[in-house]
Amino acid sequence: MREARYLIDRMDTVEKEIKPALHAAGAIFKKWYALTDMIYAPPGAGADILNTRYLRWRIAHATGQDGPVITVANKRTVWHGDTKEDIILVSRMFDAIEPSLNFLNEAYGAWEKQFALSRTGTEYALGNLRIFVEDILVPGIRWSVEIEGPDETVIAACSRLLCLGDPIRESVPSLVYRHTHALR
Repeated sequence: MREARYLIDRMDTVEKEIKPALHAAGAIFKKWYALTDMIYAPPGAGADILNTRYLRWRIAHATGQDGPVITVANKRTVWHGDTKEDIILVSRMFDAIEPSLNFLNEAYGAWEKQFALSRTGTEYALGNLRIFVEDILVPGIRWSVEIEGPDETVIAACSRLLCLGDPIRESVPSLVYRHTHALR
């Protein structure tokens, strides 16, 4: 699946424009979620790699879910113009923290922790699209909309329907790293 992310300047825009537009277009609410991610990079790689390769340790809570789901994912990102495609090299799911951290340390102990971040959001379905309206809980970034779909044309049509403007051309880990380090 391809995806594109669009930054939103204010919560008012999300509540008064984007969510009503989703409902008017027939989007179906799927779930509410909260995520906490720890982001790691290969040893000595530097922050630039976060736009194309990183390891994510995630705790996810979602509506309709019995408990938290913990995932360790090694991702490589390929950019295609305004969209990206994540290639999952390794993905392991756990239902407890300790086994997930043991796996992380055994398989990726040399990788360097970059930072942690949290976000909350809602997921919608619209035809063959998945749409995520998120609050990235980092001052100065905050609201975004991510659209996942089969190709750039369908994603761009949805972004026009929601009046989202231009997508950002970097991963969330890269965006957060760049933004938080610029504040220092």
